[in-house]
Amino acid sequence: MADVVPVLEVTDLSAEFPAGDRRITVVDGVSFSVGAGASVGLVGESGSGKSVTAMSVIGMIPAPGRVAGGTVRFQGEDITKASAKAMRRRRGKDIGLVLQDPMTALNPVQRVGPQIVEAIRAHQRMSKEKAATRAVELLRSLGIPSPEQRFQEYPHRLSGGMRQRVVLAIALANDPSLLVLDEPTTALDVTVQAQFLDLVKELRRRIGTAIVMITHDIGVVAEVCDEVVVMYGGRIMEQAPVGLLLAEPLHPYTVGLLGSVPTIGERAETLATIRGSVPSPDAMPPGCPFSNRCDHAMARCEERPPVVRHPDGRSVACWLHVEPAPARTPTTGAA
Repeated sequence: MADVVPVLEVTDLSAEFPAGDRRITVVDGVSFSVGAGASVGLVGESGSGKSVTAMSVIGMIPAPGRVAGGTVRFQGEDITKASAKAMRRRRGKDIGLVLQDPMTALNPVQRVGPQIVEAIRAHQRMSKEKAATRAVELLRSLGIPSPEQRFQEYPHRLSGGMRQRVVLAIALANDPSLLVLDEPTTALDVTVQAQFLDLVKELRRRIGTAIVMITHDIGVVAEVCDEVVVMYGGRIMEQAPVGLLLAEPLHPYTVGLLGSVPTIGERAETLATIRGSVPSPDAMPPGCPFSNRCDHAMARCEERPPVVRHPDGRSVACWLHVEPAPARTPTTGAA
């Protein structure tokens, strides 16, 4: 039996931005893949490189940034060197995108229905009438009440949750093989966020779209994703099936992220925190980018740690997991 080709396969991806006479690497050797009906989450603090990774994958890295190395295969085809025109054809048709703030994704002076119709007709030969019928069906399938009425509304007349569903309708208008969600729940309140995530899970089961979810929220990843890619400083710190990572995190950064999430039913005087903050890309420490915030840092961390792959499908880039592990020399001032 032939191997199944992933919908998306990213290998050793790097991206960089100019800074004066230098170029600063903001995504450094990132690799992951996602198959039909599967979901992978890229998680990390702001500045970790996850959104630039996603924008690089779909050909939307903001200028003057550029993809500096690696390959991106979409449905088996290398799209790393695809022209801007070719990528525009893929986006909206084969690749759907949902951004963080629906008000910036929607045209505020155009009714929402015609915006969905436009997305459909940009990639399909379809009359306005049939496209309008398709748009109303999409709104109905996404749980928007009175879809015929909402079709005629302007974005500001809809709630935040409804606007995000309209953006999702546009992303799904042409039955894409891949759906990229970039912090889609940040602007939503907790109840609407839960409804949106339930909707994404249902769509994934129903139509088999591959999903890449970018988020800083481990809870969102736990709810939606099969696999987690933990990023920091533009690199992958740890990668694992979601259940395994939540039960037994390996990298100190992953442990810190999970420890900073409050647990329902447990009272704590203070929340755990990771000391310090993410450095700017041009000020990352040598070796492991997390070393200046890590309570387990040692002299060896000034060298780049190798990626250690485990038989259970997880991988981690940390000297603590290289056998034999070197003796620890904690950094001074550790919390």
